[in-house]
Amino acid sequence: MPQRGFEGMVGQGRPWGWGRCLHHVAQAGMALLGVWGCAHAAPVTPVLGARHPAAPSGQAPLQDGVYEGAIAPLNERKTRLAPQGHVRVTVHGDTVRVLVVASGLGPRQVYGQQIQGFLTPSGRDGAGNSAHCATLAQDSNHDGYVDVPETVASSGMMLVPLNAQPAAMDMTAPTYPRSLADGTYHYDVTLKRTRLENRLARAFNTSLLPATRVIYLHGVAPGKALPRSVSTIGFQPAWQTLPVACALLVKVGG
Repeated sequence: MPQRGFEGMVGQGRPWGWGRCLHHVAQAGMALLGVWGCAHAAPVTPVLGARHPAAPSGQAPLQDGVYEGAIAPLNERKTRLAPQGHVRVTVHGDTVRVLVVASGLGPRQVYGQQIQGFLTPSGRDGAGNSAHCATLAQDSNHDGYVDVPETVASSGMMLVPLNAQPAAMDMTAPTYPRSLADGTYHYDVTLKRTRLENRLARAFNTSLLPATRVIYLHGVAPGKALPRSVSTIGFQPAWQTLPVACALLVKVGG
């Protein structure tokens, strides 16, 4: 059975997905979605290997640890939402556990959530900065909204979809968490570290590197009218992809 508040969009009509490919974003000169940009992209074949897979070239092996972050609102002046809560990523042995506890959201609504970051060996951009949550400073067209493409400069690429099966690397899977009537949800998934690391290495030549990543929550009320200046991905409506919250991961324990 699904966890409390962890329901997919089955029976909700249009699935939460990215539609057709958005190959490139001008900001930061990088692809925003990589393999995620295609609704029907070929699956990434995992590499069979050791219990702890070798890190991509130039990267240190992923170490055990506990990483946490506080959920902070984004675009709150426009959405009238006040998201809060916390996220935790625990790496131990061959398991990765991801916990998201959120409140202050809209009722009975599916929220896309993804781990996002840079693809360099250190997880930092060319200026030496690790991913951080976007603010209105990233509103490059000055329309009062920070949309998905505008998060790239500060936060890098979307890497891992936090749905029922993150390691499947299927951004279009209709299994993202659904809030309850009180605007809360609880997402708790444990997956194989080896599988996730192998797929990240094959798709992006990178590692999870939690201490350099952020987690975004996306979505407002279905059908909410937004200015045409608010960009989206593929043919998905802007209300479905608008970032509403972000959490910066920080290592808090070994």
